[in-house]
Amino acid sequence: MGSSDGGGKGMAVEIGSTVAGYRLLACIGRGGMGEVFTAEHPRLPRIDAVKVLHPALGSDPVFRARFEREADLVARLSHPAIVAVFDRGVADDRLWIAMEYVDGADASALITDRGVHPLLAIAIVTTVAAALDHAHRNGVLHRDVKPENVLIRPGGDPLLPDAVKLTDFGIARVRDEVTGLTGAGTTIGTLAYTPPEQIEGGELDPRSDQYALACTAFELLSGAPPFTAETQQSLVKAQLLDRPPAVTSRNPALPSPVDDVLRRALAKRSADRFVDCGQFAGALDAAVRGRLSGGLPAAPPTPVVQRPVPPATGRARRRRLPSRLVVAGVVAVAVLVGLGIAVGATTAPRPPDAALATPATPRVQVTPTSIEIGWDRVNGATHYLVRQGDTTVYIGSGDHWSMPRPVPGEYAFSVVAVSGDRTTSAVGPASAAVQVTTVWGELQPLVDLFPTVLPSTPVSTDAFDGMVCSGLVGSQLVGNPVQVQIFCTGPSGYQLTLGMYPTAGQRDSYYRQRFAGERTRPMATSGGHPGRVYTAESAPGTGSVTLLYDDGVRARVAAEVSTAGRPATAARSVLDRLPL
Repeated sequence: MGSSDGGGKGMAVEIGSTVAGYRLLACIGRGGMGEVFTAEHPRLPRIDAVKVLHPALGSDPVFRARFEREADLVARLSHPAIVAVFDRGVADDRLWIAMEYVDGADASALITDRGVHPLLAIAIVTTVAAALDHAHRNGVLHRDVKPENVLIRPGGDPLLPDAVKLTDFGIARVRDEVTGLTGAGTTIGTLAYTPPEQIEGGELDPRSDQYALACTAFELLSGAPPFTAETQQSLVKAQLLDRPPAVTSRNPALPSPVDDVLRRALAKRSADRFVDCGQFAGALDAAVRGRLSGGLPAAPPTPVVQRPVPPATGRARRRRLPSRLVVAGVVAVAVLVGLGIAVGATTAPRPPDAALATPATPRVQVTPTSIEIGWDRVNGATHYLVRQGDTTVYIGSGDHWSMPRPVPGEYAFSVVAVSGDRTTSAVGPASAAVQVTTVWGELQPLVDLFPTVLPSTPVSTDAFDGMVCSGLVGSQLVGNPVQVQIFCTGPSGYQLTLGMYPTAGQRDSYYRQRFAGERTRPMATSGGHPGRVYTAESAPGTGSVTLLYDDGVRARVAAEVSTAGRPATAARSVLDRLPL
């Protein structure tokens, strides 16, 4: 980005340039909406952190409102454990926020496979709990509490940090405020720390942040959050239905009362959790130190409906996803729940309760990429089961479900209503059968460019290397202007992502921002197509290479290969082998 007194509008942010008088020193973080830099204050002898909105979002009034709201929300919070916001404004048509700089690392950097020392975990959780309770008293929910958003400045005592500060209220929402920016029906955040009510698009309250803090505490004490999975659908299912594991099963050195405290904070219903985060942190402190007396109320029963079991046959294969999957943009809850609960339960529901009316016939519509199912709500019902024959394919509190990319065949659905005490209605009448023929639809132009790589349909088995592929229209990542994407998983676990952009310029601009400071190297694919390659580590221990094509229609396409647990050289070897 050029300096505010003469830089060109739309130029890339560069180290050494100035933003509203702040001289940028180093890029210390990238998020869904922008980048964060250390910067010299224009007048004071102080280093601040300056967040700058991605250029692709600067002209979008919705994202501008979201970005400004981040500053306005946190600016009204004055607490020693919350990163302070000093100023905000616009420079070269780009929004920026100046914040307190914390010289340290986020909590995730401290976590080993056994977690951290229990007393350090207690120090972190207690401080974050105080910050959250302060925010809640001021009507602000964080909605994205996780180790990566807790900054730690170490002190002389390794078990007592000099500072613990909660950051990134960028997707927070003022309780009961209606702005249209992050309303019900969307979920933003990291699934491993996301409470069930947020996944389902339900009403959030301060105990939703308590759930995420409990997931963070669990990870600090054991080395991993309570629910981990190799697929997005399995992780969503666990958050909605599974009983939290005992943390002592992963860290036997902890006193057993710690299990009771965490199970209560991880209750599926927010009403069954602690009154506030401070009460949770106090109980956890007492349990870890062996001072908890009198016990806690019994952990609530976790499933509100019959737990589904995986079907034996008939479901389309899905691509494998990392267990700590960051949902960085606005993702339709119907899609998340559809992916997460598209598993079978061949056991029939409990006998019906006469107090619940039988649901009406659901409305079913086939689209090019999904089956859309809607139903009328039933008085007294809190959840609904959607059944395909004898198989439960959705469990949730909504009145609509989207089955993404179904396999070809005939489909009919019925609905069962479930009350708060887990009684059920009779099974409603089945819909008329609809016929599904699976095609790539809007993704076909991208498939046509790579006929020897991609399967002929989303469920075909003729892909190169026997890869399993699925597609997406648009992007789940804020700031990525990609039109369509196809994700494939190879037999050795490598991931191939192909994306088509509106123009080559938009593609190049996005990747320059994503790989700021990195240089490309020229290469030609095995098919003879020229391009440029970025080489990077897309996540700790995961090597990746990204190819930007330079010829013909492919000049709008990016191809990324990543290899979990292996270096970038392994990813480059896969890229060289693929007939791209």
